[in-house]
Amino acid sequence: MYDLRTLIINYGLHIAGLDDLPVELRYLHWKSCDLEVLPSSFNPENLIELDLSSSDIKQLWEGRMFIPQLKRLNLGDCGKLISIPDLSDIPSAEGINLEGCSSLLEIRSSRECPKNLHYLQLSECKNLRSFPSNIHIEGSGFSLSGCISLTKFPHISGNIKRLDLSWPGVEEVPSTIQCLSKLESLDMSNCKRLKRVSKSICELKSLDRLHLLGCRKLESFPDILEGMELRFLILSRTAIKELPPNCESRYK
Repeated sequence: MYDLRTLIINYGLHIAGLDDLPVELRYLHWKSCDLEVLPSSFNPENLIELDLSSSDIKQLWEGRMFIPQLKRLNLGDCGKLISIPDLSDIPSAEGINLEGCSSLLEIRSSRECPKNLHYLQLSECKNLRSFPSNIHIEGSGFSLSGCISLTKFPHISGNIKRLDLSWPGVEEVPSTIQCLSKLESLDMSNCKRLKRVSKSICELKSLDRLHLLGCRKLESFPDILEGMELRFLILSRTAIKELPPNCESRYK
C-alpha cells in the first residue's frame, strides 16, 4: 500500500487501517468522511487532489502543513469546517471549492497567494468575515453570493469576467474595482448595506451588466462615461430618486 497513488472511499465511514496514509498518495477522494481531522501521520507533500466534500471535517490537520503539489481542493458542503490551509501553503492551487462551508470564518494568506488560481467558490459561506487582500484569480467567474457576514468588498485582481456578490453585507464598491478591467457582469443584488458605488466603476469599459436590485440604502449612482459598454443597469428597489444626466439620456 506504500505505493498507492489514488484512493477513493466516497460515502465511506472511518475505515480501520487508514490512519497511516501513504506519502506517495496523489489523489484522495473521501466524500462524507466522518473524521474531524485527517490522521496526524499523513504527509500530504505529494497530494495533487483532495476531495472531502460533504464531510464532518473541521480542519484538515493540526497546525500548518506545506502542500506544494496540491492543485484541486474540494471541501464543499463541509458545514463543520472552521479553518482551511493558509493559501500561501498551497502555492500550486488551481481550484478551491468551499461552497456551503457555513462555519468557516476566514481565509488566510500570510504570504503570496497561489498564482494560477482559476476557480474559487465561496457561495453560502454565511459566517465568512475575513478575506485575503492580495488574491489573484485567472478564471472567468467568482462568487461570494450568500456571504452575508462579509462587510468589505474583496480586493481581488485577475481576468475575472463575472463577479457575483449578491446578498453580502458589503457597504461600498471601492475604487480598487477598476483593477478588474475584464469584468463584464457584476451582480450585487440585495446588498442591503450598500451605500456607495465608486466612480471608478466607470473605468470598467467591458462592463455590460450591473445588477443593484434591492440595494435599499443606495441613494446615488455615478454618471456613465463615454466608451462604457454598459447595456443592462438594474436599479429597482434602491433609494435612487434621480439618475445622472448621461444615465438618464442613455436609458430613458
